[in-house]
Amino acid sequence: MKKLFVFIAVLTLALMAFGQSIYNVLVNPSQNSYNVGTPVQIQWNFSGIPSNEKVIITLWREGGTQNICDIARDILISNRSYSWTIPETCTNPHTGQEENLLQGRIKIRVRWTNWGAKV
Repeated sequence: MKKLFVFIAVLTLALMAFGQSIYNVLVNPSQNSYNVGTPVQIQWNFSGIPSNEKVIITLWREGGTQNICDIARDILISNRSYSWTIPETCTNPHTGQEENLLQGRIKIRVRWTNWGAKV
């Protein structure tokens, strides 16, 4: 009986962890490439996360191991979108150096601040 209880408890925790997510992160208007100065809207859906929680939006170089720019912090997840104008450069939060956004492919990530998992 004790093993069954432990199994059910572990299964419940695992389902809770995987049931809480941010998904379908989109940039609107959807294009293959964007010009500096273009206004866009970053949109996302979420499930299993309280609507009063917050997200952080960051930029990553394709294949990179850490973000190169912070776009926004403490945005309510229930907003489901954030309006942003694409800059030519931004300041890397890890190095303090300016990052040129005109080189290479850039990815946008929306992450739940209380979870810590990258989406």
